[in-house]
Amino acid sequence: MFQSIHRMSAVGAVCLTILGCSGWSKETREVTCASDEAYAAYREGLDQAYRFHPEEAFEALRRATELDPQFVMAQVRLAATARGLGRKDFADSVLAAAYQQREVASPVEALLVERTYALAQDDHERGMEIYHELVKLAPDNPWVLRLRAEEARRQQNFRQALVFYDRILETDPEAIEIHNLKGYMYLGLGDYEEAIRALQRYAYYAPDNANPHDSLGEAYLYEGKYELAMQEFVRALEIEPTFLWSATHLAQALGITGQFRRAEQTLDELRPVFEERDQLKWLHLEQLKLAYLAEDWPRTIAIAEAQLPLPDQLPAMDTEWGVWVHYARTMGYLEMGQLEEAQAALAKLTTFLDSFQKKTAIYGAFDSIFEINRAALRSRFARKRGNPSEGIDDLRKAIAASKMSPHELASFRHELAEALLATNRPAEAAEVAEELLEKIPTAPRMNLLAAKAYHEMGQREPALEHLRTYLEVMRFADEGNPRVAEATKLLQQMVPRS
Repeated sequence: MFQSIHRMSAVGAVCLTILGCSGWSKETREVTCASDEAYAAYREGLDQAYRFHPEEAFEALRRATELDPQFVMAQVRLAATARGLGRKDFADSVLAAAYQQREVASPVEALLVERTYALAQDDHERGMEIYHELVKLAPDNPWVLRLRAEEARRQQNFRQALVFYDRILETDPEAIEIHNLKGYMYLGLGDYEEAIRALQRYAYYAPDNANPHDSLGEAYLYEGKYELAMQEFVRALEIEPTFLWSATHLAQALGITGQFRRAEQTLDELRPVFEERDQLKWLHLEQLKLAYLAEDWPRTIAIAEAQLPLPDQLPAMDTEWGVWVHYARTMGYLEMGQLEEAQAALAKLTTFLDSFQKKTAIYGAFDSIFEINRAALRSRFARKRGNPSEGIDDLRKAIAASKMSPHELASFRHELAEALLATNRPAEAAEVAEELLEKIPTAPRMNLLAAKAYHEMGQREPALEHLRTYLEVMRFADEGNPRVAEATKLLQQMVPRS
């Protein structure tokens, strides 16, 4: 339910991928560098990073900084790569060195370094100030155009972000990774067909890279084409067996289709990589999501409790992890009927959300996200207390006001439809379900809910259609899945055996 927090997170990262370069002379380089050898190593490091080979990227970028100790952009990129490998202390020292000598670079580079340093210190206010300085100084600089696109994305202005990305492609058609970013903007707009086209172009231009297949798989996943999604995630892992993004996305797709054992196995197989890269929090987050989706409430509570207490000063980078720890813990207790524990957990979750909202207020665009999450929680608590109508109006308004894409709204629409069913309003529940299914026809949970709503109304044919869609999507689900058993029982009631 909180998946949008991470995607819209206020954590900024300067995108330093090179936007095409016609030569290696000092006059044509896009970075300030005094050494041909250092520049060559830098380009090699970027290429390895683009291919998601972090160890190779790290070595090449470190070589670049050793060959030219004042090559600040190589230092910034090295710091980012080191952080991704779990080498935080090294990353901090390299970034501090870049910050100390940033004035040797161009004015744009100096500001980019300063902004990266500010964000690493969780100083988002200063980061935003520098962003505005960069836009004023060099609005059409390719790096600045990327930052402008990123800021438009934060504000959920995906069409404006697309304009900036198209401007980059006009000046550099070889910047093929822009097709990837465009694909995600179309996903944000809920335009799945256009997203898939953009990401298919990305995969065409970089067939031997894992990331295009992972991104294309995400588009298929959000559109409800689960088998195609899993094929792309598997293909990405064949290209790069330690590509954690595809492992987690594959686990998500397996979980959605009820294959929780395979999902857990997928994550377990890459546990050593998560550990090596200091990403165990990410692993625990995905395990928590799977337990929640499986409605395994004792396991949900156990995983969440194992992550507590959270640090008082949690970096913004870890926000989704922190939210899910509190949220899953709250919902676990609530679904187990332990209302007192659930209320206490909700209080901690509310405090956490308030803290994060204050931290990221400088960016805007977050109020609607927080409100829709709070409205969903109020609705769920009201249902558990036996008064399901209490939260319906607020949740309906929050959904209507949201700019989220259909796949991000799915869990909120499901909560609304469940509340409507609980208040004996099946026609309204079916209407809410159909709004989502128009965009994602195979969404399993919503198909099952729609089937129950139509069944309550006595409309046999649409109920059967949704039931069959649900059971087709879930045909490989783990044996004993309670929702599949519920759907099967309902189908047998409606189509009794001779």
